[in-house]
Amino acid sequence: IAVPGLRSRQHDLDAVGNARALMKPATSVVAYLEALHDEASLSAWWVASADPSVTPRLRAARAAADRAARRLPAAAAAADAHGAPEALVAQA
Repeated sequence: IAVPGLRSRQHDLDAVGNARALMKPATSVVAYLEALHDEASLSAWWVASADPSVTPRLRAARAAADRAARRLPAAAAAADAHGAPEALVAQA
C-alpha cells in the first residue's frame, strides 16, 4: 500500500517541479509581449501626433522589446526541456 502512495506523491511532486520550471519561460514570453505592446502604443502615438517628446520614449521601448526578444530562444529551449516542445515551433 505504501509503494503506490509514494509513487503517486512523487509523480505529483515531479509535476509541481515541472510547472515551476515552466514559469521562467512563460515569464519571458509575457515580458516580451508587454514590451511589444508598449512599443506599439508609443509608435501609434507618435504616428498619430508626431509629438517629438515621444521619440525618446519610443527608442527606449524599442530597445526594451529587442532585449526581451533576445531572451525568447532561451525561454523556448527551457520550455522544451520541461515538456513544452510547441514553444520551439513558435520560434521557427
